[in-house]
Amino acid sequence: MTALEDLVNIGPALARDLRAVGIPDGETLREVGAPAAAERLEAAGLRDCTHARRALDGALAGVRWTAGR
Repeated sequence: MTALEDLVNIGPALARDLRAVGIPDGETLREVGAPAAAERLEAAGLRDCTHARRALDGALAGVRWTAGR
């Protein structure tokens, strides 16, 4: 099991929010996918921004979310 905080772009606050919407670890994040995870966060009123969406995409790809800027 991969801790969310061990993934690039995911710090304690985003990890807490992901756990709150039923994504406890990196494997679950991969299964759910970044777009669906971002939708869960938005629906729960926890995150609603492009930065969070890009951070999740980057976490799954293993790259910093700012790398494409």
